[in-house]
Amino acid sequence: MAFDPLSTDGKKADGAPLPKRLLWMLAYWAMGVLAVGTVGYFIRFWIKT
Repeated sequence: MAFDPLSTDGKKADGAPLPKRLLWMLAYWAMGVLAVGTVGYFIRFWIKT
């Protein structure tokens, strides 16, 4: 089940074409990488101080 926050009909991207699904998958992946990277950066900053 794919979630599309910009969708107006049920907020699901299950019926969306494949490029749109891949775009959301890439967006979720980027958000995860950003979150993990941010936490890792602050842990590294905290250890150095």
